Formats: sequence, structure tokens, C-alpha cells
Amino acid sequence: MFVKTVKFTRRKAVAIVLAAAVALVLVVLLVGGSHENGGGALRTNADMASYLGKLGWVVTPEPTETKEVTIPATFDAVFSDYNTLQKQQGFDLSKYSGQQVTVCTFRVTNYPVQGDVLATLYLYKGRVIAGDIHSTAIDGFMHGLK
Repeated sequence: MFVKTVKFTRRKAVAIVLAAAVALVLVVLLVGGSHENGGGALRTNADMASYLGKLGWVVTPEPTETKEVTIPATFDAVFSDYNTLQKQQGFDLSKYSGQQVTVCTFRVTNYPVQGDVLATLYLYKGRVIAGDIHSTAIDGFMHGLK
């Protein structure tokens, strides 16, 4: 039988603690990712439809509209109200003031009311930063994705 002893010094203890901290940060960054869409970027229409599907929405495979918009640097009353809705579901558009984002709108096919119902996703670098479900009717509605 072979036994080896190692002297445990303060320097080794600090090195072990630092190594553990670095490993923890890496795990959080790699596994945690973005809370909005589970850490993965949404690059294709199928990715976006799958994301909405995980939230319970069945949507058409192709968006009805895709456009680039700039989040205003200063929010007016309407945009402030919209951002309040976003904050209720864990998003915050004020972080993206002045940034250009992609807005993709899909038709929802499993909403329990008649009429056109749409799901809108706001994406920044492939990450969901906001979204809503809304009706196109004059007396329609709007609520969060979740």
C-alpha cells in the first residue's frame, strides 16, 4: 500500500476556492443562458414556433410579418404601458432603448376564441426580449405570452 501526504496551505485553499468560483460562473453562463428562451438563440421560424409551442401556443409555421424596428430611446405612454405588460412576464424593453430588434408575428391557431389571434415576438440577437398574444378585433385583447 502506498500513502502520500499533501501539505494543505492557505495558498492552496485560496486556489481551490477561486477555481470553484470560476467553475460555478462558467456553469451558470453555459447552462443558465437567457431566461427568456432557455439559453438558445431563436434563428429560424421553426425555432420561434417551437418556443411559442412550449408556452402552449400552436402557431402557423411561417410568420405573417417580420420587420426590424427600433426600440424608442424615450417611451411614450403607449410604449410605457406595453413595457409594463412585458415586466409582468419577466422582460424589460427599457434595457434595449435605441436598439434595433426583429419583430416576428405568427397566427395562433389554438386560441379558444373566434377571430384572428396573433403572437408577437421581439428578438434581439436571436433572444426573446418581449412578446404578446393579441386579437386583431376592434374590441380585442392583449396579454403576455405566458
